[in-house]
Order: sequence, then C-alpha cells, then structure tokens
Amino acid sequence: MSSNSDGSLTVVFTDLDNCMLQSIPRIGSNPSAVASLARDGSPQGGMSGQQVALWRWLEAADLIVPTTGRTPEQLKRVTLEFHGPSVCLQGAVILDSTRSVDASWWAKIHAQSQVCRAEVQTLMQRLGTLCSGHGVQIQSVSHD
Repeated sequence: MSSNSDGSLTVVFTDLDNCMLQSIPRIGSNPSAVASLARDGSPQGGMSGQQVALWRWLEAADLIVPTTGRTPEQLKRVTLEFHGPSVCLQGAVILDSTRSVDASWWAKIHAQSQVCRAEVQTLMQRLGTLCSGHGVQIQSVSHD
C-alpha cells in the first residue's frame, strides 16, 4: 500500500447505493458504466458520468472502504474494485481484505445482539402485562 509523502495513508469511506451507483431503472437505460449485477448476472446498478468521474478521482486514494447496507453476497456483485476491508449490513458485518468475515467483530456484534434480545423479551413481557386487561395482544416475531 502506498502512502503520502508524510507517511500517512489516504483512506476514503464511501456509501455505494445512490452515491457511487444507482439501480438501472433509477439511472436510466443507458448508464455510463455497469456497477453491479443481479444474481443472474444481468446489469442491476449503473453509474452516471459524474459517478464514474468521482470513482476515478477516488481511485487515487490508498484505500477505498465501501460502507453499505448490502449483504456480503450482494457486495460481491458490485463491479467496482475494493482491495481492503468493507463494512456491510450497516456495520453489523465487516469483511477483511480477503472478503472473509472479521470474526472478532462478528463475535462482538453477536454478543451485543444477545443482550438486546434479552432486553426486548423483558420489554415484551412488561407490555403484555400492561395490555392484558385491554383486549390487546402482543405478538413477537423471531428472525432466528
């Protein structure tokens, strides 16, 4: 990895969707560049001329880190090249430069989610108790 004359690195964190690329229907049928693919390999996202120019300018950075709400699987279908870590699912998953899930980060996120799950269950029980005499039913949805 190169560095600036003072030894520092230029690192750019950028969102992808509606910043670096847009869906083909949103950008129009004639994007300047295809930037992401659907599962079947067809073009899904594109870049306007301005987005292409911005990307070319950002490529001068030492490291570009995509930060996205996309899943790791969806990020794999982005055609822009990233050579370092990536932040997926609004920060819930961090991929290292080999595109593997950062296990230590995932362990922290998973542990915190268990704490939150217990707190939500306690709140659901309290809410159920408060609503029990008013004909209101509380229903929990699990995404296990």
